[in-house]
Amino acid sequence: MATIIFYRKPGCATNARQIQAPQSAGNDLVVEDILTGRWHADELPSFFRNMPLDACFNRAAPRTRSGEVTLYSVDVANALALIAGDPLLTRRPLIDVDAARRGELD
Repeated sequence: MATIIFYRKPGCATNARQIQAPQSAGNDLVVEDILTGRWHADELPSFFRNMPLDACFNRAAPRTRSGEVTLYSVDVANALALIAGDPLLTRRPLIDVDAARRGELD
């Protein structure tokens, strides 16, 4: 079985449901709080490899909903800096499976 590091937002009901499948399959699951981790813009692309930029953002984040952060007005470097500085902007969960990273479960 795989060792899975699952970065989630505490209290998120969707993340709680998403955790159940890998646990039920017998994987070793390490659950981390995405809000307390120290994120760097240079490490985030390893989670978002082939995803379009707008798919990396949490559209329900307060700064996105308020219009403070407009997904279509930032380039990749600025988007990664925004996400690193405010993990609520990240579309969750972020997953690290035996050092192979990805964003959001299919």
